[in-house]
Parts: sequence; structure tokens; C-alpha cells
Amino acid sequence: MSLKKDSCSEESFSGKLFVRKNVTMITRRSFIASVGSAAAAAGILAQKSFASSLEKKPSLKSSALGPAPNFTRSILPGNPSSVRREIQEFVDRILIIDAHEHFLTEPELIKDAQKRNDFMQLFIHYFPQDIIAAGMPEEEWNNVFESQMPTDKKWKIIEPYLSKAQNTAYYWVLDLAIRNYYGIEGLSASTYKRLSDKVREEYRPGIYDRIVCKAGGIEKVITDHCDRQKAEDYAGQNLILPTWKIDPWIYIRGKGDLANIAKESKMNVTSVSGIRSAFGTLLEMRRKSGIVAVKCGSAYDRTLEFKFVSDQDAQRALDTLLKYDDPDAAKVLQDYIFHVVVQVCTDNNIPIQIHTGLLGRSNYGHLARTNPLLLADTFAHYTKAKFDVFHAGYPWMREVGTLGRINTSVYADLCWAQFICPAAAKSALDEWLDSMPASKILAFGGDYWFPEGSYGHSIVARTNIGEVLANRIERGRMTMDEAKTVAQMILRDNVIELYGL
Repeated sequence: MSLKKDSCSEESFSGKLFVRKNVTMITRRSFIASVGSAAAAAGILAQKSFASSLEKKPSLKSSALGPAPNFTRSILPGNPSSVRREIQEFVDRILIIDAHEHFLTEPELIKDAQKRNDFMQLFIHYFPQDIIAAGMPEEEWNNVFESQMPTDKKWKIIEPYLSKAQNTAYYWVLDLAIRNYYGIEGLSASTYKRLSDKVREEYRPGIYDRIVCKAGGIEKVITDHCDRQKAEDYAGQNLILPTWKIDPWIYIRGKGDLANIAKESKMNVTSVSGIRSAFGTLLEMRRKSGIVAVKCGSAYDRTLEFKFVSDQDAQRALDTLLKYDDPDAAKVLQDYIFHVVVQVCTDNNIPIQIHTGLLGRSNYGHLARTNPLLLADTFAHYTKAKFDVFHAGYPWMREVGTLGRINTSVYADLCWAQFICPAAAKSALDEWLDSMPASKILAFGGDYWFPEGSYGHSIVARTNIGEVLANRIERGRMTMDEAKTVAQMILRDNVIELYGL
């Protein structure tokens, strides 16, 4: 089957790899060091306790920690120090507020899994990219994934490529879930049938509660539902908090796209004032239906440089696009509408999630156009906005740290990044804790379509955090109490505050 573009852009729930060759893409607290008299004489800076800065912070402290987990939630070295063990046990008990997933409603998840009904359910996101990179032809992958061929035949086709890519972090996440949730000693020729049986058994009502909540220790999930469902479809599901993906509003290319947003908003969009009114009205409707943020994934389709455009220039571009498609006019109007979205969200205290850095679900893409530094002027202009900068901007993680340091409006989010490259995520977290207030860091978003992936990712993230904090304690950079405070902030409290939960 040929590769094709899905209506949900980068986060399509299909398992196919999309080639985008022909698309134009492109503070609450701070760490304060004080000089004690004795330390000053020795030339050493003594840190003020973080705990003292938290006394007035509103949080759900009564429910921040769960009981000792019954499932593996991190990986300790063979002979951990007492410091590493103590901080890791604390990190493992934190009830995470997950900043980013792609979860469907539970009935939709279970229905979709029936298309595969075997071990291939664990291959619907991310790892296929590594299999393709290892040499499996894309057409062959699509055929294996989409067909109803017997499980044995699927395994014979997948196995040669699997062995070439099992070293990657994308696979590690799956392996952690296979071993620690399903209790199987990895995926192999001797285990794929048992794993398939367990997957079939698992995909029944209550799957999110069992895997995400009980195994993963995750209390709430902010999900990018990609408009496959509306926010109200998640009503009654206590775990999930939906967002609204606004790319159809921003990525306007011509008359057809304008007609679509007119239909969605039921308003006239033949003037820029009409577009502003339509977006504001629809945002209020979405907010009442339960969204907690908007999501901008436009980096998959165009540059992240959104220039400031006057009403007059935007109207001229709009007039052109109402007559015929024009790439130059489209870029002008897209830039204008992006700033309309940011301003309206800022006025309504709605956080704005922005994809930056590596493009997922494709082995192609114009990576340079996703550099978060392209948003620097936007961040500096909207000082009262709330920008959740996704994926740590990988590979521009240091740039994201700098943007978070100098802009009150910018929050640095490690969603996805913890398993894009765990080593880079650890380094970034350690640097960020030196360069910006801990209140600006969000440390976990599973960024998966299926719950086993999020569970495995949470093990990687908790392990990274435990290792970074233990190292800081052992080298005298933090006390144990300070490290525990930071752990709770970056895994829970910061998301609660940013999203007004």
C-alpha cells in the first residue's frame, strides 16, 4: 500500500510512515543562591532551600504521592547508593500529571486494536520509524501493518529488521512494557505468540486504568485528540483532559480551507475581523466542552517563523485566497491567524502547546524549519501568554532552556524527548535546572497512542529524573529535600499550575 498523508498530520493513528516531500514545511518560584558568612569565607555559595519557596504554592499536596507501587516504575543500577535509592523511591511514588498523550477514548482504542489483535499493536507508534531506517521497505511495512495476515507470517517478515533496531530507545520503551507489565522476557521468536495472547486479553474496558494509572502511577493525562473526537467525547473519563488542535485554522492554503473553518465556526470568514470573531467564539465553545489548552503542530507543514502582519496586509491576502490559491498570500494569512490565535488564547488564559524540533512518524521532513528559536520574537512579544514548548525542541534542547530562562511565557517540556534520546534528555534536565526556574520545566508527556507505550516511557522518564537528581545531591548541588521538591514540581505541580487544573 502506498504511503499517504492522513488528516491528522503528524499524529495519525495508522502506523504508516508518511513521506512529506512535497509539502512546504518546514514565574512562580526561582532558585536563589545566598552567600552564608562561613561559606563566603571559604569561597562557596550555599543554596537557599527550595522548600521555603513553596510554602505559599497552591498544590494538591494531599494526593501528590501514591502508595508504594506494585509495578516497576524505574530502573536502579546494580548497587545503587543510598541517595539514589531514596530519591528514586520518592520519584516512583509521585502521581504524575502527564502533559501530552494521543489517547483515543477507551472504546475507540479497543476497537482500533482489533485491526491487529496481536503483538503488532505495540508497533503502531514511533518504533516503525526505526524499522524503516534499518532497511525495511516502506511498502512492505504498510502491508504487514494493515493486512489481516496470520501473526506467524507477520513475525517472519518483521524479525530480520527487528534485530537490527532493538538497540534504540523507541524499542527500549516497548521492551520495558513487555517485561514489566506483561511479564514476558522480551519480544522474540519464542515469545511473540504469548505476547500476542496477552495483548488480546488486555484490550478490554479498564485498560487505561490498569496500565496508565495503576502501573504507571499517572493521575491525569492531557491528550491531543486530533479532532477524531471532540472534547465532549471524553466526558466522564476522569483520567483524560483534552486539547483542541488548531492547525486547520492556521494552515490556510486557499478557498477550500477557508470554507472548512467557516463551516466549523458557522460564521462568516471573508474578513480578518470575522476570522478573529469566529476563532474567539469557537474557542469559548471548546473551553466549555472541557479543553484545557490548544495545540499547534504547524511545524509539520511550514516554518515556525510567524511574522507580525497588519490587518490591512492580512485582508489583502484573504481577498486573494477567496479567489484563488496563492502560496505567498497563504503564508501572510497563516502568520496573521497564528498571532490571532495566540492573542485570543492569552486573553482567555488558555495555554498554547507548540510542536518544536524533531518531526515524528516520518523519516523525512524539513527539520531546520522546526527550530524553536524561530519563535523567539513571538515569545518575547506575548509576555502574558503561556507557551508549552514541546519535545524540548530536540535537538535544540539548550535553545529551549535559554528561551525558558529569558521568557516568563515559555515552559520547557520534555514530552516525547525522554525517549527520543534518554541521554540527551538527562543532560538537558540537568542543564535546565541550572539555567531556569524549576517551575518552568515539565518533565513528562508520554506522547503515545497506546497505553503500554506511555507506561514504558514513564519508566525511562522516572529513571532519568532519579539519576539526575541523585547526581546533583551527591555532588552537593542540592539537598535531598530540595531534590524531592523539584521532582514533584516537574512531574506534577508545574502542569497543575500551568494548565489551571
